[in-house]
Amino acid sequence: MTKNNEFNIKTLWRVIVAFWLVIAIATAAGAVAGGVYSLLRDKTVYTAYASFWVNVKATGGVSQSSTMGAAQLATNYVELADSTALLTRAVKDGNLSAKWNTTEDNAVKALRSMISAGKTDVDSLMFTVYITSGDANLTYDAISAVQQSMVTVIGEVNNDGSVVRVAEVYSLDDVYVSRPSPLKKAVIGAAAAFVLSYAICFAIFIFDKRARGTEEVKAATDLPVIAFPEHFYRRNFERKISPADEACAYATAAERVIKLAPENARVIALLPTGYADTDAVLSLADVYAGEGKRTLVVECDSRIPLITDMLDCEDGELVGLDKFIEDGSLPTVTDFGECLDVIAVGGEGEGYISVRYIKALLDAVGGDYDKILLSLPAAELMTDLSQLALIADCAVESVCYGESTDRLEKTRELLESLGINVSAVYFLPL
Repeated sequence: MTKNNEFNIKTLWRVIVAFWLVIAIATAAGAVAGGVYSLLRDKTVYTAYASFWVNVKATGGVSQSSTMGAAQLATNYVELADSTALLTRAVKDGNLSAKWNTTEDNAVKALRSMISAGKTDVDSLMFTVYITSGDANLTYDAISAVQQSMVTVIGEVNNDGSVVRVAEVYSLDDVYVSRPSPLKKAVIGAAAAFVLSYAICFAIFIFDKRARGTEEVKAATDLPVIAFPEHFYRRNFERKISPADEACAYATAAERVIKLAPENARVIALLPTGYADTDAVLSLADVYAGEGKRTLVVECDSRIPLITDMLDCEDGELVGLDKFIEDGSLPTVTDFGECLDVIAVGGEGEGYISVRYIKALLDAVGGDYDKILLSLPAAELMTDLSQLALIADCAVESVCYGESTDRLEKTRELLESLGINVSAVYFLPL
């Protein structure tokens, strides 16, 4: 299990938050299925029983050996309860074939399926015969016949002075009724569905490495996370965010970056995900410029529409690194106010960019800037990332909602191995 998948007690709740709709639907479906199953399959069950007391009388009173003998007899009679001899006699004595409108053999089979017996735990001299079926009259007929036949069979087997006394046999009104319980089965079904759906969602949550919350991002990098309000990450499912709210959120995030970055950091590199990173770096520049610090933004991917729109030009019109490398042509520096300048450069083809050319570009542009913000491509698109440690005082990683945290974790480890100070992670919305 990777670092960002480490388990903690909050994970249990976060699974519910992440998959609440799936779990709720599964639980409701389980409740409905349980209730329907109970209505369709469960039948009303009737149970009656007769208890038999075994007493052995000996000359001169009841001795310990006679008591032990009675207990043994009770055990033997439990085994006798479902014997073919007893069941056949019960069918004949109770005239069950006629009552049940079937043959004698079928009546014996039916009675065998209903009967059970056991010793009474409270008194070892007692045993009880139970009859269970789905028909009240059938249950009463069977228990009456078995009770009568049991007395007869026991009396025939024991002619040694044993006395068998039969406890009161329950009347039809006293037959225990067990009716279907849809509510009970619905609760059981809901509980089972909840546990099963939760287990599946938990497994998905644990092994899914997408960034869904600040906890995953922090676990992957062990760095402070600069996050946005929760609804920013689900804008496709909620109302659209107003430009004013969005600007405020980015400004708040930028202020956090300033607090987390080293106080004397002059060049800050932002390694983006390809989504919303331009908004992040420009918001950070606005905050620095608002504090009266001369700020330069170097956007290293002029293909992003936001930059071309801001500079009021078309894609391809900006002078990129290719041109700078070829003949030393400098990109245009666009003035956005007293303290904020922006330049945009493209990659060297296929989106790749060389950090040493960025350093040469900064030296060529010159200017007495208090802060320089580099909006860089992903680390894997920089051909000599080790040179970044010579340019940037610190770096800020970024990850987009729903993006895999694997890249984020590997980039952090790579940057730190090269001696680049990574101050924080932007957790950017879509």
